[in-house]
Amino acid sequence: MDAAPQWGLFETAPAAARERALAWLRHIREVETGHPNGDAAGYVANERYDPKRYTLAQREQAKAEELTSSSAQKILPPAELRASSYSIQHS
Repeated sequence: MDAAPQWGLFETAPAAARERALAWLRHIREVETGHPNGDAAGYVANERYDPKRYTLAQREQAKAEELTSSSAQKILPPAELRASSYSIQHS
């Protein structure tokens, strides 16, 4: 059986891959908490992702819509947008 990968391997990934991963992390935290950095201290949640107002499914749908917008397409490659949109909408 192969050993599980070490979390420290993140630093060994190419810089562009690390940047994309961190961009996705911000999106995931925003859907989960309403805040891109995951820290609610001193910040008002983004209205579309406020867990007090919307279910997780509603917040996921809002994020899928955001990520398929023309402005998001400038940030993330089209294949990643399609994959994220599909996984969010079909989870």
